[in-house]
Amino acid sequence: MRMHNLVNPDTVSPPLPIIPTNKWVLLDSDVLGERIVVIRDKRWLMEARQAHPGLAIYFPQEIKNLERFKGSDDDIRVIHKAKKGWKAWIIRSQI
Repeated sequence: MRMHNLVNPDTVSPPLPIIPTNKWVLLDSDVLGERIVVIRDKRWLMEARQAHPGLAIYFPQEIKNLERFKGSDDDIRVIHKAKKGWKAWIIRSQI
């Protein structure tokens, strides 16, 4: 998920550099066409789900894994839909 396409920097709240000190940030994704939550630590997962029901929750490593992905934006949207529906995590394949 190419970060420059994933996130519109003008709509990030709070700004990305603050993520190390906050529990999570909300990002508007141009590729996905919706808002996502990027959470710093899994200990805040349930709190983030309660605060933002219906939004997909990503960890920074998942964003990095998708940035490395060589598929199209449509492929990324399919992965996102599966992640959101199953509340799954995106891991890097060792294959």
